[in-house]
Amino acid sequence: MLTESTIFPDLSDPAKRILRTPDIHTVIFGHSHVYRHVQVGENKQYLNTGTWCDIVSLDLENYARRTRLTYVRVEYDETGNHPIALLRHWIGRIPLEDDAMGL
Repeated sequence: MLTESTIFPDLSDPAKRILRTPDIHTVIFGHSHVYRHVQVGENKQYLNTGTWCDIVSLDLENYARRTRLTYVRVEYDETGNHPIALLRHWIGRIPLEDDAMGL
């Protein structure tokens, strides 16, 4: 039972349920402590900004204390009709940000 529980909820399933609505193409959640970008089908996506608090990972692969300043930036295409959501990582110096999924 302990291996199935977590203090960091996985909100992928609720996001996918929301994305079943035909007119919704992007779901953005936050404060789950785990940042993520999940492509759902061809034209839908779920993004989670995580949190800006220190996180202590007990995973053997990622064991450490870390802070990832991740956020979602929304841009529009040339027509201004279709928003594009990008998960970004705030660096705080030039360049100010990079792709959060490239970490």
